[in-house]
Amino acid sequence: MKRQCTLILCIFFLFTVFFYSCSTSSKPYNAPERKDLGDNKFEYIDSPLFEGPDAGAFNPELDSAEAAVAKFLSSEARQDGAWKEALIPESEWSDRLKRQLETWDEWKILKWQLKSIQIEDSTAYLTVYFEIEYDGKTDDGEDDFELVLKNGVWMIIAPPT
Repeated sequence: MKRQCTLILCIFFLFTVFFYSCSTSSKPYNAPERKDLGDNKFEYIDSPLFEGPDAGAFNPELDSAEAAVAKFLSSEARQDGAWKEALIPESEWSDRLKRQLETWDEWKILKWQLKSIQIEDSTAYLTVYFEIEYDGKTDDGEDDFELVLKNGVWMIIAPPT
């Protein structure tokens, strides 16, 4: 009897780990189609609005600027620590970035949507619409994430605050 209970608990544990890893595993993020606005600026076409449980649905590989922002926002919505992977290495964090992250600690992401991106050499500014909750209030608007391309990987150097 004890062996059966142990087996059932092991199966339950493995199922839980498998389900969680499938729902938030590192997979490529397919960014919405872009419309070229000229001057290296692009607007996203039919960009989905992620809200509620969908807001935290991604934990993608960091293969694009969009994937880095999706990873950051999804992790913030889930309130786990995966968002750190989308940032420049912690050893390179400026005082400004540390203050910005302190602000993010006070926020809860309710919704987010990619709006546009401007790419200049190895720097990108990705505009996102998001709705947050803080101090029992909600607020929404659009703001830019600043990203840098280092060693073939896009990383966030400044989230909006």
